[in-house]
Amino acid sequence: MTFYTVVPAARLTPDPANCSAAFTNAPPDSRPGPIAVSRRTAAVIAISLLLLACAGTMSAPYIGRTARPDNRQPMTDPSGGEVTWRGKDLDVHYKGAQVGDLFEISGFVDFNSNLAKYPTIGYFRVYLHFVDAQGVILDSKLLWSAGVGRDASLVRWTFQWQWPPPPGTAAIGFSYRGALGEPGGDGSFSQTKTGWEVSRAP
Repeated sequence: MTFYTVVPAARLTPDPANCSAAFTNAPPDSRPGPIAVSRRTAAVIAISLLLLACAGTMSAPYIGRTARPDNRQPMTDPSGGEVTWRGKDLDVHYKGAQVGDLFEISGFVDFNSNLAKYPTIGYFRVYLHFVDAQGVILDSKLLWSAGVGRDASLVRWTFQWQWPPPPGTAAIGFSYRGALGEPGGDGSFSQTKTGWEVSRAP
């Protein structure tokens, strides 16, 4: 029996440029250790940790950049109702509220018909961006995610978070990146056939 050690997430230093390909290119760690797992299981765990580490690095480059004029959403609805941000590939439906020093947001992600037809989500990340009055992105947060290789019918589409908005925040914006496809011949993630990759910068 061969032994493998799963690398802790804190030791991973992913290159942001390679994050989108992590789910196809990341090998399992081959150093001996006390945890005995199959090669496939070790690979899936290592890929999951890589994508978790990528989550922050993929949004960080946007800080300091200017958000598109059509991507500066109100943080809350004056009547307390739902606000919808419409992207090319999906909609984000949310309710926002200021709770003390925190911004509370809850809602759900809704794929359009082009994405909804794919049964497998290789990976998907939706980010929230805090924007000032001039449209400059002050901070970014991971709002919602799915993967690795998840059956789309089992995905939880809702989100709920509380964050302290940076000083000067006047609006929020969104961005996303993901890959979807068909399961492979054995139905496993390792054989997923990617059919569509999408992204939108803020």
